[in-house]
Amino acid sequence: MFRALRTVFLTRRAFIIAWALVALFVAGWAWAPLFVAARLAFLLLVVAIAIEFYLLFGRRSGMRASRRTMERWSNGDRNPVTVQLESGYATDMHVRVLDELPMQFQKRDLVFSGPIAAWGRRDFDYEVRPVARGVYHYGAINVFVSSPMQLVERRYTLDNASEVAVYPSYLQLRQLRIARDQQPAHARRGEEDPAHRAAERVRADQGVRARR
Repeated sequence: MFRALRTVFLTRRAFIIAWALVALFVAGWAWAPLFVAARLAFLLLVVAIAIEFYLLFGRRSGMRASRRTMERWSNGDRNPVTVQLESGYATDMHVRVLDELPMQFQKRDLVFSGPIAAWGRRDFDYEVRPVARGVYHYGAINVFVSSPMQLVERRYTLDNASEVAVYPSYLQLRQLRIARDQQPAHARRGEEDPAHRAAERVRADQGVRARR
């Protein structure tokens, strides 16, 4: 039970409502009807939070997440990444997703949010642009789930740690090859092919990784 409570957080909306109730209670000392209204509002808030706890921890609950991207990234280019959620809840819920990016990006505020249907799936897409070769290590996917009331959040820390190798810009390499093939034959004579040089760097980088 206590372990479950460690994954529960009050939302910003809940704190705003709580402070509004405090102000209403204070004003109620001067005018009795406001004090009665504050007590009723506090009771409604407690009931709403209890209902949200039931929805978050009921029998039909749970969340799964996966991260999809290319087997290798192209250095200096934009590489697509998709975080896919699969809901195990029997009701529509609201989610916030925090993906732990590799430390090379020095970014800790990549957050997505939105509704997800009962038993449904939802994709969150973004792009990354590495600027150095090497191996990039992902952390976990953190999913914060709340009901449409958004008073309480339950955190799921889903261990989707993975690594992606970054190679020289093979996306630009393809463009260079296409551009070279479109040049007249006499324009290519005596010129060292930049696409060939890039390809050699890719093969050399792969050779280094194979020997490790």
